[in-house]
Amino acid sequence: MTLHPHDALALPDGGKLILTPCPGTKGAALAESIAQLREADADAVISMTPSDELNRLGVSALPEAVARASTLIEMHPLTLKKTDPPSAR
Repeated sequence: MTLHPHDALALPDGGKLILTPCPGTKGAALAESIAQLREADADAVISMTPSDELNRLGVSALPEAVARASTLIEMHPLTLKKTDPPSAR
């Protein structure tokens, strides 16, 4: 079994934030990656990857795969607007 990489950051309230590359892009299949994140106690997936990039990475089914994985894990897409870098002042 290929392991999907992730690191956990402990939070002061006892919770944790699991940081990971996009599921399904690092050698483990998409469903396998999500199952491993669930085993690491992930309750939600917050993706900052726009849909065009999910398509390019071959994981456009990420939201559906998260929904199929468990009722205990949720998908929250968070798309950031691309802007120009700050200019020197």
